[in-house]
Amino acid sequence: MNRTEWTRIYRAALLECDLAKLPTRIREAETAIFTRIRDLAEDSDSCHERELISDALFGLRTLQKPLLRYSGAEQADRSHFPLPTSRTSRT
Repeated sequence: MNRTEWTRIYRAALLECDLAKLPTRIREAETAIFTRIRDLAEDSDSCHERELISDALFGLRTLQKPLLRYSGAEQADRSHFPLPTSRTSRT
């Protein structure tokens, strides 16, 4: 994984407008970034890219916060207003 690859995947997550696809894009970006971190483990000349990676991870966490709140609110709504179950009448 090189810098161009992980940044392309990260940008795709940042630009994703479909909330249903966003969690997948975030996971893909995290995977790409962590792969790149492993690749950089022995490269002492990668300080600038490590800073970019740190910023990108912060950006992904920022994207996740509203999703977590939305998901939690959605679950709370469901618990307060359970969906009616279908009843069949026996005759």
